[in-house]
Amino acid sequence: MFLYVVKNYGEPGDWVLDPFAGIGGIHFLDQFGFPTVGVEIERDWCNHARTVQGDATNLPFAGESFKFTITSPCFGNRMADHHNATDESYRRTYKHCLGHDLMPANTGAMPWGPRYRVMHAVAWYEVWRVTEPGGIFVLDIKDHVRDHVRQHVTHWHYQTITGLGFSLVEVIEPEVRGFKMGENRDDPGKQPFRLPERVMVFRKPQV
Repeated sequence: MFLYVVKNYGEPGDWVLDPFAGIGGIHFLDQFGFPTVGVEIERDWCNHARTVQGDATNLPFAGESFKFTITSPCFGNRMADHHNATDESYRRTYKHCLGHDLMPANTGAMPWGPRYRVMHAVAWYEVWRVTEPGGIFVLDIKDHVRDHVRQHVTHWHYQTITGLGFSLVEVIEPEVRGFKMGENRDDPGKQPFRLPERVMVFRKPQV
C-alpha cells in the first residue's frame, strides 16, 4: 500500500523518510524511483546503507526536507512486553526478535500508555517539521485488545497528528494476517475477532 501512496501522491525522485525504520522495509521503494532514508534507534537493525542510527524524536534533518514521511511505528501491544520465556513456550515480542533487551528509548519496549503517547507526540512534531508544505505523512497503525478491552491507539494518533495541522485525505484498510498469538484472536466470548489495521494518509498544508 505504500507504493500505491507514493505513486498516487508523488512522482519518482521524491524522497521518502521512515523515522521508525526497523529492519528497513521502506527501502523497497528505491526500486520504483523513490529514494529513501530511514532512522532507527537499534544499531542491530541499521543494516541498510540508507538507514542511519538515530532517534525519531530528534531527526537529523533540516526542516521541510521530505515530500513523504511513511512509517509503521510500534502499536503498543503485547509485542512491547518485556517477556523472558522460562519454559519452551514462544511468545513473539520485539525483545525476542532482537535477541536482547531493547534500548530504553525504543518504542518497541513501550506498552500503550502515557510514556508511549508522550514519545510519539514528540516524534509526530518532528515529522511535521521535516515534511515540506504540501507533503504527505503516511501512518500504518492498529488498535489492540488488552485485558479484553479495546485500546484506541489509532484514534489517539489521528487526533495528535491532525492537532499539529495535518489533514486526513485517505484511509486504507489493508488485509493483514496477524500473528494469531495475542488477545486480538478472540473476543471475551472466544469468537473470531480481528481489529483492522489502518493506513492513514495525511497532507501538510501548502502554507
